[in-house]
Amino acid sequence: MSAPLKYVDVDPKSRVNKMFTYVLVCMNILSPLFILLNTGSVYFDNQFTISVFFSTILACIVFPLSFVQYLLVFKIKKQNVARYFGVISAMCIIGYLQCYFDYDFSLLWGLICFLSCLYYSVRFSIGAVLISYMVSCISSTWRLFFEFYLDAEVNLKMIFLKNFIITSSEFFLIFVVVFSISIIVSLDRRISDAKTIALKNARLSISAFSLKVMESHDGITNIHALHASKYCELICRGLFNAGLYTDVLTDETINLYAEAAIQHDVGKVHIPSEILHKTEALTPEESELMKTHTIEGRKILEGLPKVKGGEYNDIVSQMAFYHHEMYNGEGYPLGISGKSIPLCARIMCAAENLDSLLNWRMSKTPLTVNEVMDYFENEKGRKFDPEIADVVISLKDKIEALKKVFKEEELEKKASFG
Repeated sequence: MSAPLKYVDVDPKSRVNKMFTYVLVCMNILSPLFILLNTGSVYFDNQFTISVFFSTILACIVFPLSFVQYLLVFKIKKQNVARYFGVISAMCIIGYLQCYFDYDFSLLWGLICFLSCLYYSVRFSIGAVLISYMVSCISSTWRLFFEFYLDAEVNLKMIFLKNFIITSSEFFLIFVVVFSISIIVSLDRRISDAKTIALKNARLSISAFSLKVMESHDGITNIHALHASKYCELICRGLFNAGLYTDVLTDETINLYAEAAIQHDVGKVHIPSEILHKTEALTPEESELMKTHTIEGRKILEGLPKVKGGEYNDIVSQMAFYHHEMYNGEGYPLGISGKSIPLCARIMCAAENLDSLLNWRMSKTPLTVNEVMDYFENEKGRKFDPEIADVVISLKDKIEALKKVFKEEELEKKASFG
């Protein structure tokens, strides 16, 4: 049995936001740890004496910030807002720690600034350095003031000036390094974006060629491919909005799935057109021949040049080969079941059935949208992934609207040909 191919595409901004979320959540352990050290300080000659009040305030700062960051990243999914909130929250926590501890925090400040480069924005990285610098100056000045303000023998102005010079020197070095790194990663991202555009054009060219081949073969499969592609995109966005597979279904991946969906039935070019156009039921021999279009499709698509490191090729191969697999294992060509069927193929199965059931085919009469929704409800967990079936049912109104668009396009096409 051939193992399903794997493909994961995660939004870089989302990935870094998740990293900051995990860091903030882990910081919640600091407050109980400090309280524990304070409790046990009598056994360590008071070397770890930390105010309970300080630890309590720290908990009141860290928990709300980490909780809001979690909501922004995983629930509300405001990744751009989470980017600013996560970085500034980390700065505030480090600043609060610096107010209390007489240690050099330049390493932590530098780490936060370096991590900001992962967002591929020079302005954001520079902003992170400047805000870190201001917070560090304020927190260190606050600590020095309460440490020396009762000591009449010290010159507070000289202490503050020395602190300012040291802090400025450290952050100047951080600025130079972060600025250099951010320039490099931004240029690399621009080059990558240019490659992405070129690769997208390559995918679209492949899709256009496939549609012409399918149209010349039977004149039906190409229309079905275009419709199924639109349904595929609709289902993907429905899954994302429902909070399902959000780590995979980024905008880029959804577009990739929609483009790849056009190729899912390309193997039908190996099926005689008289079988594809047959109005009565297929014979057992013809049915077995029809099933081979999944295998033939994969063979054809394996011959494509590698696009985007091969990810696009993996997706089109998965959709072509597995889109007739059923969730309960009764499909073909392998008879695999459940989550062992690739996500893109489970979505493709639903998208293809939507078009097959709703639109005119030479072998049957189309169903109404209500009838198709009943069909998906009945086949949930048997033919379709239950989560995907529920999303399809929730998209009833949008499916109805898309069906009308397809009908209008077909009428316009017929009218243009007289």
